[in-house]
Amino acid sequence: MNYFEFYTLPIKFSIDKVALRQKFLELSKKYHPDFFVHESEELRSNILANSTLNNTAFKTLSHDSLRVRYVLELMGVITETEKEVLPQDFLLEMMDLNETIMEMDKSELIGMKANIALMEATLQAVLAQASDRYDSMGDAAELQQIKTIYLKQKYLLRIKESMLKFASL
Repeated sequence: MNYFEFYTLPIKFSIDKVALRQKFLELSKKYHPDFFVHESEELRSNILANSTLNNTAFKTLSHDSLRVRYVLELMGVITETEKEVLPQDFLLEMMDLNETIMEMDKSELIGMKANIALMEATLQAVLAQASDRYDSMGDAAELQQIKTIYLKQKYLLRIKESMLKFASL
């Protein structure tokens, strides 16, 4: 059973976070292990499994990036073993960005952080548009665009993490 089925929600990139939270709380009460301490071992095991599923599902579906990856996995667009392939022009841009970060001094980091924040915001806006189009029309071509944007966001996150390490030196 996938997380959307568990919460009786449609599989979508955009999610009603209020409905998600309500369902999480409802199932948290229903599957709370403390209410089943005097039940059989089998029932307690099932309750614990459902409680764990509830927590994992909520964590995944409430976090935008985790939910995007999860939907892409459900749709078979991304797999665990797949090598991530990004457009060549993006990779060249990121290589230049990495080189710039390595060559600059710490006083230039604030400006670079602003540039990266702008790139992130742009990617997020494009992702929101593509996700909305997919959620409303179910166009498979949108899934590929969403996958590419998701992978770009992951790459940019790694650059930000490198920058943080550089800033702490």
